[in-house]
Amino acid sequence: MIGKIVYDYGRTYICDDCHALGKFKSYKAARQASWAIARDYKTCYCPNCAPMHRYTGCKGPNPNLLNIAKY
Repeated sequence: MIGKIVYDYGRTYICDDCHALGKFKSYKAARQASWAIARDYKTCYCPNCAPMHRYTGCKGPNPNLLNIAKY
């Protein structure tokens, strides 16, 4: 979840899976820090949880790509 309140340091980004907290000036800075942000800018995932939400399609995540992303 991306916080709606804008602080001096930017917004708070809370991982929707593990509830990790990140503080970034912009969504571009969050993406550079390997956070996954949805196209609607409502959901986001920390770098540890992001690989499980990438490379998804109609059949779900590709397990071969998830194994590569862990290393």
